Amino acid sequence: MDVAAVTRESTRSLIFANVVTMVLALVFKWPLGLLLWPYWIQSIVIGYFSRKRMLTLTRFSTEGLRINGQAAAPTEATRNSAANFFALHYGGFHLGYLVFIATRAADLSRWDWAGVALAIVVFSLLKTAADVGMHWAEHRLLQRKQSAVE
Repeated sequence: MDVAAVTRESTRSLIFANVVTMVLALVFKWPLGLLLWPYWIQSIVIGYFSRKRMLTLTRFSTEGLRINGQAAAPTEATRNSAANFFALHYGGFHLGYLVFIATRAADLSRWDWAGVALAIVVFSLLKTAADVGMHWAEHRLLQRKQSAVE
């Protein structure tokens, strides 16, 4: 499976997960505040894997990146620092987002929460499938490059 095919597949998976969430919201007549929960969880998962992917980069550019007014060197320390900077800011935003949606959660029924859990499970399964597909695609590319060198 090539990278373009994996990208198309993961895009379809994300669209499917969001459609499932919207259908559940319509069927169970969720208030808008409840609909935010699956999207918050999806965003947390995406942020987690984005940071993880940043930390595994072996080649990256720091062109135009300045830290304390100095040009940043493309080192492992810079990569780790940038990933941690991302996590701090992304996490801080999501903490504020969590406080906002949690203050509106008191009036929700257990059936509402069951629907949210279902939407989160569907997203998690699709995210896992997309990650496995990308893992396979990356390894096939690496194998092709290795074969070309030999």
